[in-house]
Amino acid sequence: MKLKIIYLVIFVIFCVFIVPVRASGASLTISKDSSASYIGSSVTAPLSSMVDFNVVKLTNNSSHTITVYSIKVTRSGGTDDYFASVAIFKLQGASRTQIGSNQNLNSGIAYFGDLYLNIDPVSSVSLVIVASVSNMAVNGQQIGLGINSGDNLLLTDSVLTIDGSADAIMRTVVKNVADTTPPAAPGNISVSQSAVGESLIKISWSDPADSDLAKISVYRSNIKGQLGEVVCSFERPVFTSTVCNDKNFIVGNTYYYTVKAADTAGNISVDSTQYSGIFYPKGLNIMLDSSSPAANSSVAASSTNATLAVFKFFASGSAIDVAKLKIAGIGDGRNIFSLKLYVGGVLKDTIDNSANILASASQPIDFSFLTNQESKFSIPADSGVLVLISADISSTALAGTIKLAVASLTQPITAVTVYGLNIYANPITITSTYVPPPNNQTAPPPANQNTNTQNNSSCNLGSIPEGATIRARGDIDVYIIKYVGSKKFKRLILSPSVFNNYGHLKWSDIKDVEQCVVDSFTTSELVRAVGDPKVYKLYPSGDTGEKKWVTTADAFLRMGFDWDAIYEINQFDRDSYILGSQMN
Repeated sequence: MKLKIIYLVIFVIFCVFIVPVRASGASLTISKDSSASYIGSSVTAPLSSMVDFNVVKLTNNSSHTITVYSIKVTRSGGTDDYFASVAIFKLQGASRTQIGSNQNLNSGIAYFGDLYLNIDPVSSVSLVIVASVSNMAVNGQQIGLGINSGDNLLLTDSVLTIDGSADAIMRTVVKNVADTTPPAAPGNISVSQSAVGESLIKISWSDPADSDLAKISVYRSNIKGQLGEVVCSFERPVFTSTVCNDKNFIVGNTYYYTVKAADTAGNISVDSTQYSGIFYPKGLNIMLDSSSPAANSSVAASSTNATLAVFKFFASGSAIDVAKLKIAGIGDGRNIFSLKLYVGGVLKDTIDNSANILASASQPIDFSFLTNQESKFSIPADSGVLVLISADISSTALAGTIKLAVASLTQPITAVTVYGLNIYANPITITSTYVPPPNNQTAPPPANQNTNTQNNSSCNLGSIPEGATIRARGDIDVYIIKYVGSKKFKRLILSPSVFNNYGHLKWSDIKDVEQCVVDSFTTSELVRAVGDPKVYKLYPSGDTGEKKWVTTADAFLRMGFDWDAIYEINQFDRDSYILGSQMN
């Protein structure tokens, strides 16, 4: 009897101190993650790339960290050789990180060891089981991968219990069926400027409903109707964003955005509807509107309410009140009987100039609207209005041209930065047969006035058209000419090879002029290649040179550069310069 009691005591001691007691309730739970709903019911074979087969959630119900040492992934349906390779990825937000290495199936199991996957207390991790499908897979067979039970996991703490499972999601093998149907194009495209303080253009859209959607790409072009380059690309279903933030642009430039979709078979949708976008810096932005009369437009003497210019005023960041708006320009003010200011299609002010139309000397174009203290117009924050300038042309108008610009203005309430002052509208030609009376000894100004003409009687500027090539007599440097309003620019053509690469340029067309004519043009060394938004500052040196990228609009403005000075060149010309350091 005593011996039995001794054995009983020894057995109790063994149970207490030697055999670990398993915790009550589940310490780790295996379940299927709700995000697995995106996995389709079929899979194409063969498929060399990895595709998703299951999403498993491991939940730590205990109060301390659990470490998973190994995982067994179990095949359902088919045979081992249906799968070329199996892998596991840990989901971290929208991104994935592979754990372990790719494995093959052996007797229906892919074993992943030495993982040391930590799961924090009272939290969970989601794992994606992916695989590539081999050519051995049989058409119509159903296959899947899962974690069938707690026995498929090994923990470093063997005391803890494991409950639950994530059974395979069965997918039907589809072989030799080519998918040639492209997805639908993305819809609900919207392009807008970002919130105040962020320098970006926001493009948003709605994904098409195609079940095999694989990628969304956003394209940007400088030219309407062209696709341009990719600025954002999102792989589905890993990245679910439907917003692209474009940050690499030139302030004030108009860009055209298109969104396209692609499916898992590589089929690409048609282009979405194209929308334009432009970033306005904080303040008042003045620019010539596309509705303004085109270059070479004409208006006859005695015309009534003829449109001379249309400007867009855009208030970025805050509402702006505009008053004392001064319109100046090139031409003879005697041609204008009255000048009118329309804001948003409403007549705001009229200036009567009839007293000056018969003056003996030419009159400057210098008119001030909204001079009354109460006169102003308001622009709501982050919106724009069209400001139209029209004129009644005098019956005694002289033949010539008129070019208008917004010269100055005031903001009665809050002063803001103003961009775009003195940007000229296109020249308007006045047609007239009027001949001034004999006692008028002052001849009207020439049709093509140039405010940059030097006071040098020996320097004859003559007429040099836009895009002409010139060089000073006795010099070898050749320049190409451009005009922006009253501004005159010249740009050095780096070398003969660059000159010859422009098919429209001919050596025989180069105009030899006096040095003073060349000097009357401002040298520009700012360029960007066609289709490339990057602006470079050039540093020519003989037949070679260096280019430096001006990385941001803020840097461009801080360095005192002029947007109007930028030349658009071809890629051969740009790449003839060695890339130097960035200008930040």
